[in-house]
Amino acid sequence: MVMGSLLEKFRRKKIMSCQKCGKRFRFPIRPGKLLNITCPHCKSVYQISFINPLKGLITGQLRWSNLSRYDQIMLIGLGIVIALLIGTAISRLVTIDSSTNTPAIPYVI
Repeated sequence: MVMGSLLEKFRRKKIMSCQKCGKRFRFPIRPGKLLNITCPHCKSVYQISFINPLKGLITGQLRWSNLSRYDQIMLIGLGIVIALLIGTAISRLVTIDSSTNTPAIPYVI
């Protein structure tokens, strides 16, 4: 019993401001879950997601339109970085032979 209450004190919580009444309240963080949070003051209900946005899109748990603007921008940036890395890796594999101006693919032994 004592151990349970001790663990409860150290559990991570998030603080949110209610969009309707403006009061702040805490709720537990549950990674990988979708929680229905109710404001204790005005009883407004919010759905809070602790799902990784990229994993949620791939598995179908989330839609692009449901992501926050911040998550959308971060995922677009991640896609650009991955595309640049792949392009750089491919360009390193293909070199231009300066005497004939033709691509020369190096032999890998």
